[in-house]
Amino acid sequence: MNIVVIGTGSMGKNHARVCSALGVLAGVFDADENSAKRVASSYGCRSYGTVDEIMNDKDIDGVIIATPTSHHYDIASKAMLSGKHVLLEKPVCASEDEAKRLIRLAKDAGIVFEVGQIERYNPVVRFARESLASGKFGELLTVATRRVSNFPGRIRDVGCILDIGIHDIDAIRYVVGSEVKSVHASAGRHKADGVEDHANIMLGFENGKTGVLEVNWMTPMRVRKMFLTCSGAFVELDYMNQAARISSSAYLDTENKSAYMPQVEYQNQDIMLKKQEPLMNEIEDFIGAIKEKRKPLVTGEDGLAALRIANAAVESYKTGKIIEL
Repeated sequence: MNIVVIGTGSMGKNHARVCSALGVLAGVFDADENSAKRVASSYGCRSYGTVDEIMNDKDIDGVIIATPTSHHYDIASKAMLSGKHVLLEKPVCASEDEAKRLIRLAKDAGIVFEVGQIERYNPVVRFARESLASGKFGELLTVATRRVSNFPGRIRDVGCILDIGIHDIDAIRYVVGSEVKSVHASAGRHKADGVEDHANIMLGFENGKTGVLEVNWMTPMRVRKMFLTCSGAFVELDYMNQAARISSSAYLDTENKSAYMPQVEYQNQDIMLKKQEPLMNEIEDFIGAIKEKRKPLVTGEDGLAALRIANAAVESYKTGKIIEL
């Protein structure tokens, strides 16, 4: 398996590191030639001079594209037309129309098209989905997420919804297992220039469930959590520590308890999941999908759905309306 990483910024460097560890890194490319050469030197691989060189190299099986979103469609479409499998960083494209065109191209070319919604590969998200499917926590009532941190230093062309909120949009959609039918968001701008830096989003699902997201660049610490309110338990999931706290309750004195103040014993169970690097899981899935000729965990259609919901959230806060999908 020979894979080239296109884009050697912060995320591209991580992709190159993991691909090298897996023994599949054939080369890298970046518009900044010096950046590409530094990464290539670190991992003993080729530094390509142009994107076309990669597409014309018949020994390359796939590409991982970690460039600015505005370049996603052009590079991914070239790769697909060259018969190369594609792992495309989130958000999938700059527009929903571009994403739809890529999905069609991938189907016509018969290649693997995976989108880098990395939190699906986090053990806590897998734990949540599997536990809910098995009925371990009872019926899911609502799901909420909190993804907050301080203001990033790099210049941005999108706000916090499309930059980091899209992670939880996809994770919630995956855990709930239903499509979003309505989006209502409020957001504001405090430090960011021209884009929102804090937002709260409510998602209404076709199966009647509700998802609530809090996302911002305004807090002094990083929080990455998901909360499941279920009929049998309340579950707090920590993305960073890959841990779960399950809280359930049991009535103590059922004969004499007050109708208003029942005696309740709260039971907490802390679970430390087996630590895994989500990016490693993501790239292994990409490689496996190519070898086994199957769909990856996160398809182009999933990437499009996440983008569509995120765009609806932006539209909602700008117009003050609930957006029906």
